Amino acid sequence: MCGLNGLLLQAPVDEIKTKVQAMNAAMAHRGPDADGVWVGEGIGIGHRRLAIIDLSADGNQPMQSQDGRYVLAFNGEIYNYQKLKITLNYPFRTQTDTEVLLAGLIQEGEAFLEKLEGMFAFAFYDVQLKKLLLCRDRLGIKPLYYTTASGLAFASEIRSLGRVMEGGLRLHHAKLAEYLCYQTVHAPDTLAEGVQLLPAGHLLRWEQGKCSTAPWYQVEGKSGDNADIRSLLEQAVAKRLVADVPFGAFLSGGIDSSLIVGLMAQQHRAAVKTFNVNFDESEYSEAKYAELIAKKFGTDHVEIRLRPEDFLHDLPEAVRALDHPSGDGPNTWIVSREVKRKGVSMALSGLGGDELFAGYPIFRRIQKLKNPLWQMAFKASALPPASFLLPSGQRRKILEPTPFANPFSRAFSLSRMVFTPSETILLRKGKPFQAKLFEELQHTSWKSEELIQEVSRLELKYYLHDTLLRDTDQMSMAHALEVRVPFLDHHLVEHVLAMPDKGKLAARPKQLLVNAFPDLLPKEIVDRKKMGFAFPWAEWLRGALKDYAEDAFLYLKERAIFDAQALDRIFIGFQKGDPYQTWAKVWILVVLAEWLRNNEVASIE
Repeated sequence: MCGLNGLLLQAPVDEIKTKVQAMNAAMAHRGPDADGVWVGEGIGIGHRRLAIIDLSADGNQPMQSQDGRYVLAFNGEIYNYQKLKITLNYPFRTQTDTEVLLAGLIQEGEAFLEKLEGMFAFAFYDVQLKKLLLCRDRLGIKPLYYTTASGLAFASEIRSLGRVMEGGLRLHHAKLAEYLCYQTVHAPDTLAEGVQLLPAGHLLRWEQGKCSTAPWYQVEGKSGDNADIRSLLEQAVAKRLVADVPFGAFLSGGIDSSLIVGLMAQQHRAAVKTFNVNFDESEYSEAKYAELIAKKFGTDHVEIRLRPEDFLHDLPEAVRALDHPSGDGPNTWIVSREVKRKGVSMALSGLGGDELFAGYPIFRRIQKLKNPLWQMAFKASALPPASFLLPSGQRRKILEPTPFANPFSRAFSLSRMVFTPSETILLRKGKPFQAKLFEELQHTSWKSEELIQEVSRLELKYYLHDTLLRDTDQMSMAHALEVRVPFLDHHLVEHVLAMPDKGKLAARPKQLLVNAFPDLLPKEIVDRKKMGFAFPWAEWLRGALKDYAEDAFLYLKERAIFDAQALDRIFIGFQKGDPYQTWAKVWILVVLAEWLRNNEVASIE
């Protein structure tokens, strides 16, 4: 796990090297173990290394082939690298997965990608042909941003690109509405004008001054021979236990993390290190469930109990770690910091289980809409029946006009909204609303026998990819902690997506997953209510964080990005308890302000 960057530039070698070093410095937190730069004619490639496999200096990057023709900078892990290595005729000098990737690309070209199992983003350069290849893994676990504003520059983080873009980073005003609505901007766009996120499963080719992108993999259901959920998840966990550093697991005590820990305990000789972070001992704390699992599997369990005042003190630092604004993230930042402080450099997570196994409320709400009476009510925005398709705090959104005649598309579009489209138009002084998700939902067919499958696909492509995975990467790598996600093993994803909807929703949450592991999950875990690691944001933003939030709103008004009166209505309304001015609306505006300020992002249209 590392960070990579580079640029193509017609300039003296020394100038290119200086720029790449500046890009490396901007993401030094991603790789504390080595700082590497390679420079050729018209190109420079940089790398910050977090050593996980083969800790020797031989694994430092950028890595060159023995003849010097090929250069590779790689971020991620190739879990099947040992099996691939014995199939390649190459004079290996290291024990790294990086060198296996280098050899495979040299010998087999892009066809080698189909053989890879893992999470990765890389830059591969042919010095002789002056051809550059950028690539992201199938599910987009590892990020790779790029800009073609002047030539080509790429990096694992946007802030690194800001070091070499003329005039620095600029706010992408046309994408503000999408951020306000969904707490993120969906790939390939970002909130930085001219900066794009290479989509999951995509390649970027640069040759003779021309840039093109294309998919090399697309997520779809595939039924494997003799495959089943249990064996596929067991294999997924086993692959992710290869490391030359201490590792552990996040343990919330929910179904997903409990299963990961149980499988780790079965496959790992030593006691698994598990970590649970909580604030208190109230009925809302997950600590008791995590402790139950820790005892069942004999883990080396660490319960990290935080005082709210300690985290509030560190919160500005957590927000500064956001490379791209997001409504979420500080929880991952705090967990990752505490795990790293315990000497662990790699941890497994249950991320992805909800998207695959219908763990979110939206799955049941979409299923309800199969009833023609519910559809009629929802199309008419009738209250109260249609309102029950949304949580109580969000039912006003049911009245929001959307461009969808299809009730399933409309319900999905509303499910994760913070600001509604009409609210963003008011905030942005009448400017029209745009969102990439809306474009896709206009063309989603919603076959009645594949509703759950369709929700999974959309959640994987949008919420997981553009919010959860991005947050996990930027917040864990802020502490140089690698996070591996077994539920996103592509064999498992393809298998579950290929399964019929029948059985995916039952009386109990994630019934398919629970049925596959009856011996690993105690009844208390299966029957518990879904909670998640949440902070008392509303209380904080009216109390200890009020001045912090007010200063951020003042900053936004000074920048004249939004209508000042609309900003006042949101902040004052929230402070007075207006149920329609939620803490989430306040928080994503605070995060935006801090991102603009911390990264010196220009905002003049």
